[in-house]
Amino acid sequence: MNATLRRRQSIAWMMDAETPRSLALGALKLSWKQSAEEIADIADGGRFSPPPLSEGERAVLSAEDRLAGAPDWVLGDYPEWLASAFDAAFGEDAVEEGCGLAGRAPLDLRVNTLKADREHVLKALARYSVEATRYAPNGLRIALGEGPQRAPNIESHALHGRGRIEVQDEGSQIAAELAGAQSGMQVVDYCAGAGGKTLALSASMHNKGQIHAHD
Repeated sequence: MNATLRRRQSIAWMMDAETPRSLALGALKLSWKQSAEEIADIADGGRFSPPPLSEGERAVLSAEDRLAGAPDWVLGDYPEWLASAFDAAFGEDAVEEGCGLAGRAPLDLRVNTLKADREHVLKALARYSVEATRYAPNGLRIALGEGPQRAPNIESHALHGRGRIEVQDEGSQIAAELAGAQSGMQVVDYCAGAGGKTLALSASMHNKGQIHAHD
């Protein structure tokens, strides 16, 4: 369902329809990269399967150039009513920016520097193809592709259980870094939420000082 919502514009254009069935079939092709034959195997009319593909559906799913000549708002998967705003904000990069916003978000982690260092955690999580974040100095990122791939259950990992890593997007990590909190300070966090940035501030302060967390 998430893949269908993220790519709704391009799927509807490709399928020339916006019914729930058309969107689901189109998502299998565009996001899950399945061929018409593979989709036909799923839609076999069985008891727990969708009805078989019509000839028209099979023809659409077999075509390779259905998005050729589509407008930017379709290629970038953003609503048509936002087209002028995207053009004004991003110019010739509107499609690229739209695709970036419509893509599946990565899984970002923050290393708790009170208990571990980033290089050690990078090695410990190597099987997840983890990389250091570009801007946050203690962040890690696991890219998630489209389709059936599931995000790793990091919260069940021993490093998470021992408090050495936290799930936290890079933007929040950057905000905590820019606060410039240091040992011994009195800090007020007026947007604490679940406390992720508060924990990051605590690590920056080396557990010395006081943080007042509010939301």
